[in-house]
Amino acid sequence: MTLADYESIKVGDSMSGEGGDKYEDLVAKFGEPSNKSESQAGDMKMIMASWTKNINGDLGANFNVTFMEKDGQKLASSKGQMGMK
Repeated sequence: MTLADYESIKVGDSMSGEGGDKYEDLVAKFGEPSNKSESQAGDMKMIMASWTKNINGDLGANFNVTFMEKDGQKLASSKGQMGMK
């Protein structure tokens, strides 16, 4: 995975994820995340997913995407990367 791949990830609204890429679409493109954690507040569930394998970049390069889940839809609401090229 390259920096261009990471930059192609579309994030939506920071509170709802609306307009962002779907979790399932990113898993289809990049494979299952290396790590995943979930938390819940009211009827909103937040999923933090990190990919650390097959990353083009410096030693330890990785990226993560936060998804908001509501009504069964997991949509990207934010992203971050470190050391990718």
